[in-house]
Amino acid sequence: VAFPADVEANASSIYLIFYGNPDAPAPSYSTDLQVTGNAPGETVENATYRLKLHDLSGMLDEVSLKAKPEYTFVHKKETNGAIQWNPDVYAPPRAWVHVSDWEPGKYDYQYEEKKGPVVFRTRRWGQMPQMPEVTTSMEFEFYAGVPYFVMRSSLQIQHDVAVQALRNAEVVFAREAFSEVAWMDPERDRIETRHIVSAPDLTEWTMSDKTPWVAFFDRDKGCGYGGIQIGYTNSSLTGHSRTLNPYMYVTTGPWIYWTRSLAYPYGSRNPQHLVNIPAGNVYLEEWGYIPFEIGKTDTDRFKTMEDWQGRLAHPLDVHLDDPSDPRIEIPEEIYIEPTKTGWGDDAGFHKD
Repeated sequence: VAFPADVEANASSIYLIFYGNPDAPAPSYSTDLQVTGNAPGETVENATYRLKLHDLSGMLDEVSLKAKPEYTFVHKKETNGAIQWNPDVYAPPRAWVHVSDWEPGKYDYQYEEKKGPVVFRTRRWGQMPQMPEVTTSMEFEFYAGVPYFVMRSSLQIQHDVAVQALRNAEVVFAREAFSEVAWMDPERDRIETRHIVSAPDLTEWTMSDKTPWVAFFDRDKGCGYGGIQIGYTNSSLTGHSRTLNPYMYVTTGPWIYWTRSLAYPYGSRNPQHLVNIPAGNVYLEEWGYIPFEIGKTDTDRFKTMEDWQGRLAHPLDVHLDDPSDPRIEIPEEIYIEPTKTGWGDDAGFHKD
């Protein structure tokens, strides 16, 4: 169930949800959220942005800001040309593979979508191409009435695998799309900026894996594309969690991209080092992506990013309460050892 909710800070609201009526009409009201085209390569737009998903993989492929319709930001320089490639794995001698390599009939995946006037959600999951040791998933949620959308991804290691690269949380554009990059440094509590155009190829800027937001932008074009980190988890189902120097970084080349390194000896001074990732390791990501207009002064240039980061980092606390009908009987509990229920003489206390 999805519906708009507007709740003041430090306040609360109660919404009643009625269900179980097969004759209830489907919602028919219109919003600014529009979806056209054929899955998985649909075009999604609302009042703020217009996005095109990749025809084969369903990953982000094109993005434009409606306030700047003369610009369409793309990659289209390498592999399948999508804006988002990761999660990815490099386990030589096999090729470097990405979720964006998914292609029906070649590297199959499962796909589902839910479409309504408030939310459009796509979800894909399956084996990483050429990597039977790794399963992965990718989900996008697009909304009516707000300028951001959400990406959720997962990597799950099914069998031990030795890698030179394991990464997630990436966005890649053609280098000429933007002239600068900015991020909020959580350790120095300040915004850092770097010039992309003048930087040599393979220049790399590293940042904390807890960086709240990062954005490519262009002062002349007056706009940017940002990522807001909502949350991430590196864990293990078997208790053997493995990362190697996890951090985030931005790099330049024919493209520009930011990404999260989970295990990345390939980018270190020991690039041939193989790291064993044990079965059971799970890596989860959740980001809010937002095409935005930049402010005209230094003080408000990234106000959109800062405002929405504050909201997405402190979302509504949603609690679902399922009240019981008074006509429902409470069933008796079933115990493993019926003679030890905790309620009778065997309860461990003495009755006077």
